[in-house]
Amino acid sequence: MPDFHTASGEASVPPGYRWLDRWPRRERNTVSGGLGLMFAGLISFGLFAAAVSFALGGFAGHRPIGMALLLLALSLFFPATLVIGEPPPTVTEESGALVLHRPLRGESNLLVLPILLAALCGITLWGFEIHFLPVAILGAVLVAFFLVIGTMGLLERPALTLGADRIRMGDKLDAPWEQLTDIEGRTQPKSGTALLAFRLEDPRTGHEIGTGTYQLMPKLWHVEPNALLSLITYMAENPEARATVTTANLRAMLSLPN
Repeated sequence: MPDFHTASGEASVPPGYRWLDRWPRRERNTVSGGLGLMFAGLISFGLFAAAVSFALGGFAGHRPIGMALLLLALSLFFPATLVIGEPPPTVTEESGALVLHRPLRGESNLLVLPILLAALCGITLWGFEIHFLPVAILGAVLVAFFLVIGTMGLLERPALTLGADRIRMGDKLDAPWEQLTDIEGRTQPKSGTALLAFRLEDPRTGHEIGTGTYQLMPKLWHVEPNALLSLITYMAENPEARATVTTANLRAMLSLPN
């Protein structure tokens, strides 16, 4: 069972609101983390040095530019993840509701896409350089594939709207709070990602997904999972509070106590 913390003394949260602790806050191991950073940095430096060596010195009288481009791209993966970091949630107000956006900076898969494409272009070029057509064709096919995937990722970025009367996520979900039932927090077995699951009492009010169970992944909008679960649970179970809740209340509910 999750633990609850009464939000007494917090002026911005609505009466009776409680924070729900479903997932523990992870503590970072600074020792192992530091060793991991050092190891990854050494690998990146080695790949970069190898790329420069191929580009300038060549190999057996030949400069494989494709291989140099591949190694250079691979050496940039780790520094890119450090630059990306974890952005704060992007929240705006719209007609008395909070709108949670998915910022491009937080989409790590999309941000490393140019590096991946550069690596695949390197493979394609290298295939032509060594006159081995299957490698060149494979590289070109993969470039086209990830270009399509990246474009789809840019287009499919629905915002999550939390209003006084309803919850909405793009064109996949649009339902009043009173329709939400069986709200629970789940954890993906393999990745450990936090998920918010619920059902609708009348599935016709929304667009059913699979068996009619909706799942939200808080990390897509860079919000704390416990905070989003607490807000959704409160809004669904307190009809009297929905009549007076404000955007300031909603913002306060998206935060956790210190």
